[in-house]
Amino acid sequence: MGIDERTKRQIEKLLDQEFKKVKKLLEDNRESVIAIAEGLLAKGELDGDEITEIIQGAEARQATQKVDLLAADSPDEPASASPQLEAA
Repeated sequence: MGIDERTKRQIEKLLDQEFKKVKKLLEDNRESVIAIAEGLLAKGELDGDEITEIIQGAEARQATQKVDLLAADSPDEPASASPQLEAA
């Protein structure tokens, strides 16, 4: 018993939509995904606190990169006008 063409197209459409969502999620969180993978490779396992720390560090680096990109896009502004992140 096979699947009719209409059902097959609906399934393919749903799979394609979900694939795009997952791809965007991974792209949006690339820094965190890479940092967790590196942590797992280094230690073999991570607990919840370690994962949280890794994600927060990755998010901080990503925010710094965005600030740097914004500053680079505004060559007319003096360097002192660029937003600075203070060390915690």
